[in-house]
Amino acid sequence: HYPLRRQRQMCIRDSTNRVLETTFHRKIYESLADGAKTINGIVTLKDAQGQYVVGYNNTSGRKKVKEVLTLLWREGLITRTNEGSWVISQ
Repeated sequence: HYPLRRQRQMCIRDSTNRVLETTFHRKIYESLADGAKTINGIVTLKDAQGQYVVGYNNTSGRKKVKEVLTLLWREGLITRTNEGSWVISQ
């Protein structure tokens, strides 16, 4: 899944400097492993068994996903494309 370097970087600090690392954060990051996705692409992504990887396909859920994407972006782990998708930083 993650290279070791990426695993260490998944300890994220929010705006109040609290360290965050949850399964939810990790699922969002991992959802970008196979390419750039929009927030809608992340919340509707399904695994091989047809189960939602992240879920939260509703207004409040998409807001939570956007908040995590913003945290990952601030940590330099992901970037936003010109088309508005999110992708893992190189």
